Amino acid sequence: MVSFPSELTVSSILERLSEEGVRDALEAAAGEGTELWTRWRGGRVYRDPDMLRYVTDEPLFFANGVTRVRLDPGEADRRIEETAAFFEAEGVPWGFGISPLSRPSDLEEILVRHGFRLEEELPRMAAEIERIPMGGVALEGVDVQRVEDDVGLAEWVETLARGFGMDEPRRAAMARAVLGAGSEPGGPWVRFMGLLGSRPVATSGVLFAGGLAGIINVATVSDARRRGIGTVMTVAALRCALDRGYRVAVLGTTEMGRRIYERMGFREVSWTRLYVR
Repeated sequence: MVSFPSELTVSSILERLSEEGVRDALEAAAGEGTELWTRWRGGRVYRDPDMLRYVTDEPLFFANGVTRVRLDPGEADRRIEETAAFFEAEGVPWGFGISPLSRPSDLEEILVRHGFRLEEELPRMAAEIERIPMGGVALEGVDVQRVEDDVGLAEWVETLARGFGMDEPRRAAMARAVLGAGSEPGGPWVRFMGLLGSRPVATSGVLFAGGLAGIINVATVSDARRRGIGTVMTVAALRCALDRGYRVAVLGTTEMGRRIYERMGFREVSWTRLYVR
C-alpha cells in the first residue's frame, strides 16, 4: 500500500494559494468543462447572461442542465420556470447545478419552493501539485499506460464502467464523450489505464479547463481494490498536469475517497450540488 509523509498536513496544503481564487477558478472550469463535455456528446450550449444552459439527447440528468447561475433576486422565480419549460420542451432529464458562488444567496430555498430536490452533493478539493509527494509512488505488477488510440479508449471505457458500476445509459454516454474527445496527445482530456499483469483493472484522467487540472475518472474494478492502485492512477494524472505546467489540481470526491486525497494533501475548498425536478 502506498503511503504519504505524515508531515504534509491538510492545514498547510493551500497556504500559498487563495481559496477564494481557487473557487473562482473552479467556477470557470465548470463552465469550460461543461462546454467541452456537451460538445463531445453532440449537444448544444447557451451562454445566457445569468446562467449557462447545456443540452444533449442523453437521457441522463447530469448530461443536461445549467451551471454558473447568477440570477437577479427579483427575476429568480421567473427564470427558474422559464428554464424548466425549456428542458421540458427538450424532453430530457436535467439538473440545476449550484456552487457557493451561485446567486441569489437563497437560491436553494427558491428551488425547493419550485419543486426541486437535492439529487447529488460533491465536495471539491484542491492541492498545489508541486507540494504533493509523488516520488516513488508505484506498485509492483501495476503498469500505468496513457491511452492513445481508439482501441485503448474503448477498453478504457469498459474498465471505467466496471469500476464505477455504470448502467448501460451511463456507459454509452461516456463512450460517446470519449469518441467525441478523441485521443490527441495535446488535447484537454488525457486518460490512463492501469494494468495488473496484462489485465485492465483501473482508470484515471485529467481534464484541463479554467486554468486548473481536474483529476477525474479514477476507478478500480472491485477485485483489485484496497491495494493502492487508485493512488497510483491519481499520481499518473497529477504528473501529466505537472508536465504541462499546471499548478493547481482539483477533484470531486465521495466520502470513501476523501481520506485518500487528504493524505495526498488535497483540501476541501468548495462544493457542487445538483437539484432535479
